[in-house]
Amino acid sequence: MAELHQKQARSQQTYSLLLENAMEVLSGDSPENLRIPEICRECATNSASAYYHFGSKEGLVTKAYVELFRQSSEPDIAGLELLAEIATSGTEVISLFLGSITNPATSEERKKNRNIRSRVYAAALTNTELAKELVVIQDKYLTRATGAVETLQQKGLANKALSARQSAVLLESLFVSRSTNDTHLTPESDESWAQIIVEVLQRFLIN
Repeated sequence: MAELHQKQARSQQTYSLLLENAMEVLSGDSPENLRIPEICRECATNSASAYYHFGSKEGLVTKAYVELFRQSSEPDIAGLELLAEIATSGTEVISLFLGSITNPATSEERKKNRNIRSRVYAAALTNTELAKELVVIQDKYLTRATGAVETLQQKGLANKALSARQSAVLLESLFVSRSTNDTHLTPESDESWAQIIVEVLQRFLIN
């Protein structure tokens, strides 16, 4: 039994290493430049291991993109949930939003995460399995965002002109728009986006 557990642990470690290395490649490069032999050399294993765990190169790419999407999106949704829990006034809601957008210490990390999400969205246009996985993940995130807005509504901090779900969709569209704007020749600055967010929050969401 102990030997079986050791084999399972080694197998899981190999899986994780392959996935992490693929994620590193795809965070800054295209799937065409991900090569199974090179990934396997980095992980001190053979190509057969990659095909055993992921079935194909596309399978590895899909799982790597899914995990990249999760890691780049989780801070935003978790931040919204925390904001909803701790905010005690509409002014504080706006202040917390602004802090998350304009903090210079995390500016590059936020931009990197937006770029990763854009890469994943683009890849999903031609990768049907990835597209299916994203549907599930984004539905879960929208449900969590809806719950956060419901919390704000129950505390009297968010108006009910829109349903909690509609408000969550509006917030989601802002995040997607920010990623799209990054591709412009002259994208809006963090300060400009802060102004946009304040205007949207005051007009549609916050009491």
